[in-house]
Formats: sequence, C-alpha cells, structure tokens
Amino acid sequence: MKKIILILALILSPLAVWADCEWTCAKPYDLVNPAARFFLNATGSNLAAQQYAKSLIKKMINESLDYGKMKVDIRSYSAIDLKAGRFKSLEIEGKNIDADGIFVSYMKLKTLCDFNYVVPDEKNNMVTFKEDFPLSFEIIVSDEDLNKTMTSQGYDKVIADLNKMSEKYGAMVKIQTARARIKNGRFIYALRIDIPLVKKIQEVAFSSDLKIKNGKIRFEDTKIIGSSFSLDLNKVSYVLNFLNPLDYSLEIIENKNTQLTVSNLKVEENRILMDGVIVTPKDATSGGRTNGKK
Repeated sequence: MKKIILILALILSPLAVWADCEWTCAKPYDLVNPAARFFLNATGSNLAAQQYAKSLIKKMINESLDYGKMKVDIRSYSAIDLKAGRFKSLEIEGKNIDADGIFVSYMKLKTLCDFNYVVPDEKNNMVTFKEDFPLSFEIIVSDEDLNKTMTSQGYDKVIADLNKMSEKYGAMVKIQTARARIKNGRFIYALRIDIPLVKKIQEVAFSSDLKIKNGKIRFEDTKIIGSSFSLDLNKVSYVLNFLNPLDYSLEIIENKNTQLTVSNLKVEENRILMDGVIVTPKDATSGGRTNGKK
C-alpha cells in the first residue's frame, strides 16, 4: 500500500504545458459494494487508512522539499478503494517552501472532483490517471521569494538561454543578473547588462503591470525607470516575459502532462497572489521518484 499511496504526490514533479484547462468529473465506479464499505467504515479501517495515507504523502512531499512543511488531508470511500487509488478528495497546504530553488510563501492544492482514480504500476514506479484529475491552486509569492528563486541555478539557465538567443540574432547584449521588486501595484525588474564596447556593466530598471492572458501571466505597459537608454519597449516586454520569474515559480506544481491556467492575480503590498486550476488529463502517466529528491 505504501507505494500506491505515495504515488498521489507525483503531481509535484516539474515541467508543464500552459493551456486552457478543461476537465470532466467522472461518476464513481469500481467501488467496493455498499455493504463492504459500511463494514470497513464501522470497524474504523477507512479512518486508519486515511491517516496512514496522509502520513505517507506528507512524508514524501516534505522529504522532496529543501525547506518548508506541508499539511495533507485525504478523504476516501473505503480502505480497499484507497489502496486501489480511488478516493474522494486530496488537499495539500504549506508555507515558506523551497523546492529545488523555487521559493513560495504559501501554496494550497485541492482536488475539484468528488471521485478521483489514480492507478499505480508498482513494477515501473509509474502512475496512470484513470480520469481527469483537476486541482485548484493558490500560491503567494513575495518579492523576497522571487529574488531567492532568481539566484537559483535553475533560473540562471533561463538567463543563459536568453543570452544565447541574443547572441544568435546578433544583439550581443548579455544579462548578468536580474532582481525583482513589487511596488505600488507594479512589478519592478532590475537588470545588470553587459553591452559590447561599453566597459562598465550597465544597470537598467523596468516597471510593468501584471496581466493574465490565456491563462498565463504577462508583463504589459512596460516603462523604463530613470534611464538614458532608448529601447524598443515591445522587445523589452518580450525579454521580460521570457525571463518571467512568476512562470518559473509555478513549476513547483507542474507536471509534464498537466494543463495549468492562472485564473486570478492580485498584487498586494510586496506579494503576488495567484490562483487557478491545474489538470492532469485522463490516461496521462507520471513517473516516480524513489529517493525524495528529483
């Protein structure tokens, strides 16, 4: 049962595609008969199985984090159904999280269907989602979180990829470092850039609004702050959206088969509050991690 229950946490592995999320909640099927469910509930087996599952999922998730603790709640139809991967609901919540260099102040995931069916393949350490598996998510990211994330090795690769693209098209301008700040409801992006034939590293800052377009967070109405540079702001917006640390931060809940849509975004003091839906479609598969870390 241990490997079967642990499989529920695999949705936290990285890499995803953005898409409009559509899903269907299936009606319950393959459940043990009502008489057996009544007996299992009456003897306390279902409650014991739920507690066992919660502790295992919590242990696996917490071991995969570099910092932070997660709370887990799971509701099942019966102990037998839970062992087979059929359950009513799953909720995961945590604060002050560091997962492989991605930092968030708060995160909550909650299933949206009353029937969920996840079938394990213990031999190959894989899992198949027998039905659509939609989750609502809430994430809070502070500017401190963003700056920690932007100094991670993973985000360094995002900058390196942009610099390679710049070199490919002959721009030759290289970004050395990036910093973020949230002020007066706008996103402030400070870059240190290396320009050919200019000896000193240049510092330039941009201010942008944050908007949601097609379920994705975008920088709009970009303005240069206190600089003598003359730049094409359309190209600057492209660069900022390529570097978007909010997209990168959302990798904490993404899986290669998932569809993720941001529904709402709110800037509050030095924090960004996001919520939306992440869906693993029916018949998708996901691979396991055996040692906690990716």
